[in-house]
Amino acid sequence: LGLPPMPAKTSDPRFWAFAQSHGENAVELDAIPPDEFERIVRDAIRSLIDPTTWDAELNQANQEREAIQTQIDELIDKLD
Repeated sequence: LGLPPMPAKTSDPRFWAFAQSHGENAVELDAIPPDEFERIVRDAIRSLIDPTTWDAELNQANQEREAIQTQIDELIDKLD
């Protein structure tokens, strides 16, 4: 993900438990500027999304939204 490494402190008594659970690599997220962190996360998420499927889902959602809005408009017209 391109996160900046932070050397883990092997002298910390919690190091070995951390290393067994998560590995020896660590990063300090609060050292990353917010806009850069946002870009890293956004790019990582986008790399996992199939654009064709994403577009199809967006189109389906828009069609459903329009159909619901049409039904709402028809009900409002009946009330008037």
